[in-house]
Order: sequence, then C-alpha cells, then structure tokens
Amino acid sequence: MKKADLYIISEIASPFSIAFLVVAVIIILSRMFDIVSLMFTSESPVLVVFLVVAALISSSSFVIPAAYLVACSIAFNRLSVDSEIIAFKSLGIPTKRLTVAPIVGGVVLSIICLILNLYIVPWGYRTLKATAVQIMLKNKNYGVIPGTFSEIMDGVTVYAKSIEGDWLKDVTIYDLRDKSKSILIKAKKAKIERDLSGNLKVVLEKGKSIVVFRGGKSEILSFSKLSQTIGLGLGEFFKKATKKELTISEVLRRLRRTKKKSKRYDILIHLNKRFSLAFTPLIFCLLAIPLSITFHRESKWSSIIVSIGLFVGYYSMLSFTQNLVYEGVPAFLAVWMPNFVFGAVGCYLYLKRSDAV
Repeated sequence: MKKADLYIISEIASPFSIAFLVVAVIIILSRMFDIVSLMFTSESPVLVVFLVVAALISSSSFVIPAAYLVACSIAFNRLSVDSEIIAFKSLGIPTKRLTVAPIVGGVVLSIICLILNLYIVPWGYRTLKATAVQIMLKNKNYGVIPGTFSEIMDGVTVYAKSIEGDWLKDVTIYDLRDKSKSILIKAKKAKIERDLSGNLKVVLEKGKSIVVFRGGKSEILSFSKLSQTIGLGLGEFFKKATKKELTISEVLRRLRRTKKKSKRYDILIHLNKRFSLAFTPLIFCLLAIPLSITFHRESKWSSIIVSIGLFVGYYSMLSFTQNLVYEGVPAFLAVWMPNFVFGAVGCYLYLKRSDAV
C-alpha cells in the first residue's frame, strides 16, 4: 500500500509545483504591480531577490491552497480518465484508500498555512515594505519610468515623458489622496527628493497646478518654480503597521486598544481569516477529489474548470459573508461560514462519490 501512496503523492507533486509557480507569478503580476515596477527599476540584484522572496512569503497562504486544489483536481482527473482507478480497484485497493495520502497532505498543508498566517506571513509583509522603501531610496527617481504612469505612493501618480539625470521632463502629477479635492500638476521638469526630515517632496519648474474641489469649484495656479511635500518621512511610513504586518499577539493588542466599532469589526474579520483560511487546503482537497472523479468524462479540462469554480465560489462567498459582520452577525460565524458550507459539502461528496468512476 505504501507504493500506492507514493504513486499518488508523485501524481500530485508535479502539478502542485507547477501550479504554485504559476499562481505565485499571477498574484505578483496582478495584485502587486508596484512590486514588479520596483524590480525593473532597482539597480541592486540583492534587493530584488529580497523583494521577490518577501512577496512570495506574504502571498504563500493564498498560493498554497490554490495550488493544492489544482494539483488534486488534475491528479485524480487523470487517474480517472486513464482508468487507473479501475486498475487499482482490480488489485483490491478502493478509491477511498487512494485518497488517504492527499487528505493527509491537506492536513499537513493546513497546519503549515496556519503557522504561516500567524507568524511568517506578517514578517513577509514587513520585509516587503522595508525592501520596497530601500529600493525607492536607492532609485534616483523613486520608481518613475519614462512614458508610463508610475504610482510612487498611494494616491500619487507621476507621468514623465523622459528623464535626464535627476530631472523628469514634461511631467504630469495626479494627487488623489484627499477625497474632497483632486490635484493635477503639469510642469516642464521636476525632481523628486527628500528633505532633511525625510519627507518626500517634488521640485517643479515652469508649470501649472489645477485643484478641483468636490463641489465643482476649481483653482488654477501658474508657477515658475514650486516645491511641494507629497509624503511624510520614513518614520511616519513605518509608524503604524497594517493588520497584515502584525503577529497574532500584536493583532490582539490592537483589538483591545481599539474603541471605534467599525475598526474593531475590521480587526475581528482579519483575525478570524488568519485561522479560517488556513484550513482551505484540506477543504479544497475534500471537494476536488470526488468532483474530479465524477466529471472526468466531460473533458480533460474539467479538472481546471472544477478548480476555478471551487476557488472563485469559496472566495466569493467569503467576500459576501464577511460583510455581514457590519450588520451585526458575529465575526466568527460570518468569516467561518464558507468553511462550514464547503467543508460539509466536501465531506458529503467524499463519502458518497469518491468510489464513482
């Protein structure tokens, strides 16, 4: 029986590795566009390596369940399509026995994801922020790429036609940080630098500043030279960590200090997701195996379709139920609801359908 387990593990290991790399790249490219921009603008290979590693670690608790879902779906779909499950049955090995190894793998990966969520992922987010800042400080133009719209910080986008030395030529700056107004600045040239306090500022020459207020009122200012602070010092940047950067004990301390109800809800949702999302490898495994076996005759691509459907369905439900916390539903019930529903369906399908070929 050990040989059968090793065979199933080998069938899962290959698609898991490929899926892990593919999903990781997709996440870095789609959700972390600014990271990709920093990678191409950095002159330090060491910092780029740190940036990539930190990005992978910070997204690992999301990537691992997705990769394991795809791996289990592909592996059992192929075994079913090629009639290998029937061959195992003829040798006296039932289908449920073949699923022991992947289920144990799901349990192990869930434990790993729990450890990652509680301790390692926060370190990844902190390292990601620190490395990004180091790259920006080493980059003369703070990540601005000629001919593209570059977001140098949240709400501030810069476009420069060209760069000559420290100066950006034919510059357009969009500042959308203040919800009560929008600022558009156009200048012949500009230079981004930090003052003695570490504040990020931009020095502009020969241009025009247009401020549009929410009510429709606007102000236009022409200038020959303008110096404007657009970001606080690095001390302020690191002063308050986001929830994702906190260890579990730090999250609990912040929860105790927070009095505002809406912010407490935010923290409670985040806290419960740290635990609930860790169990998705096991839940996805329980769902993927029976569904892949059941729909194997539809198409060889049915395993991918099943994986995408389960993944989107789970996170869509989570997105809906977590918002119920603001309507008075307990955070534990709202956040864990997808786990209860998908877990129950997975157990039912596993017990009733795993032997269907």
